[in-house]
Amino acid sequence: MRPSGLTSEEAAKRRKAGQGNNEKEKGSRSYLSIFLQNLITPFNIILFVLGALLIVLPEKPDYINSVAAVGIIAFNVLVSTVQEMRAKHRLDKIAVLMRPTVTVLRDGAEKTVDRSEIVIGDIVHMGPGDQAQVDGTVAEERMMEMDESLLTGESSTRRKHVGDEVLSGSYCVTGECWYEVTKVGAGTFSSKMTRAAKKFEKKKTPLQIETNTVTEFLMALAFILLFVELILSFFRDNDVVDSLRSPSSSWTSCP
Repeated sequence: MRPSGLTSEEAAKRRKAGQGNNEKEKGSRSYLSIFLQNLITPFNIILFVLGALLIVLPEKPDYINSVAAVGIIAFNVLVSTVQEMRAKHRLDKIAVLMRPTVTVLRDGAEKTVDRSEIVIGDIVHMGPGDQAQVDGTVAEERMMEMDESLLTGESSTRRKHVGDEVLSGSYCVTGECWYEVTKVGAGTFSSKMTRAAKKFEKKKTPLQIETNTVTEFLMALAFILLFVELILSFFRDNDVVDSLRSPSSSWTSCP
């Protein structure tokens, strides 16, 4: 037997009690932030400054070493940015797109409401092509089959019976049902999956860790040599530009 659903007053009370579907999801990083994060690094800044000094300071600009320094920056930024943008594009595809309205039983009658107005205990209707907006339990069904491939990876549809769980983000392929809402907002299956997909956590592989360690060591060594070379140039009355040009080769050789 189909439940009668909530009254408007009951729905309002539950929404005030924090049982409404009013989660505001945070988007993934923008393409601009990915680019800037890969561009503005200590290594890139040092190379850029050295490249600029080799052009500005000497009477005859050293374009070769300067272009080499800038070229390394451009290559590092290009490779890292493209890889992370591809990852972002794939993760954004995983994010489940929700329909803005649903049909619920309110005051004993069907009513179309925005998905943000759904509360725990609502009775929601689903028909062919509809996507579940929140999690729930089937209260009444008529030969209903659901497509949960976006959530579980299973290609075959699943037959739903009274008492079975309905996962947000799944689609009704055939039949129809009324289901009672049990989870809303951040507690739904699709919201948890979307947050996990959009959450950015940059982890380094063992090879990257070893490479970064070697790079940091070479950078520190080159910086020390540059500092020593500049100090000695003052005592020897050497050209400061020549002092910069020599260590710059060490900087541009760093991976």
